[in-house]
Amino acid sequence: MGKVEILSQIKKAEEDAKRMVTEALDEKKRKIQAAKERAQEIKKTAEREAEEYIERTRAKMKETIEKEREEILAKGRREAELLRRKSSDKLDEATTFLVNEFERAVLDA
Repeated sequence: MGKVEILSQIKKAEEDAKRMVTEALDEKKRKIQAAKERAQEIKKTAEREAEEYIERTRAKMKETIEKEREEILAKGRREAELLRRKSSDKLDEATTFLVNEFERAVLDA
């Protein structure tokens, strides 16, 4: 093998090595970019899922609060009706008492 041929092979080996390094660096850049894009997708998905969870939780809480509100109002209405009935009964008793007292006062006079 001649000197020229050896130098040519060395030059070719150097060019191949440079090409391989360039390809490796390009591949590294592509992989880093792909990883960044994937991380962005994961972040967006996580944010979307978190928002959906918040909305579901908010809806459940609103439903629970509305149910409790209705229960409280129904209980208040029942208690108000009970008080109305009791006061009506007491009014009847008071009226009877006053009529009896009036009759007694008139008869005693």
